Amino acid sequence: FLLDEQSKFVNLDHSIEQRLGFVGQTFDFLRENPWGSIYEYGRTHEFPPHNVFLNSFIYAGVLGAPFIIVLIIIQFVQIIPIFFKKLTTNYQQILLFGCVYITYTLNSMFHNASLVTGDPMFWISWAFVACYVQQERRNSLNQIQR
Repeated sequence: FLLDEQSKFVNLDHSIEQRLGFVGQTFDFLRENPWGSIYEYGRTHEFPPHNVFLNSFIYAGVLGAPFIIVLIIIQFVQIIPIFFKKLTTNYQQILLFGCVYITYTLNSMFHNASLVTGDPMFWISWAFVACYVQQERRNSLNQIQR
């Protein structure tokens, strides 16, 4: 809130209304451009839609967006079991990165930095989680072989 000339409060936070406007504009754009086109969207729209799923359709169109969405689902499926394991000293780090990944992904539902836009924080947190999942698979294979 700020004070205007007549000392009345002026509400500067229109984020919900603006975001709904971005979403509506994005759906209109996707109806006209189902194959997606980040170049065209950036040329004709001032703001991106602030949603990872809508961004995936803008970047990859109707053919590529489902693959991006499936990748997000696969990553979540691999991360969820991390939260149900016994907490040990070595495990605390991966739990932290799992939390970072999930928080970051949920945040991408309302902001533009995400898997789709290639944000490095997303990929760094995912790399740690993926390494942990791979190590767990190796450990379980070694235990089976013994």
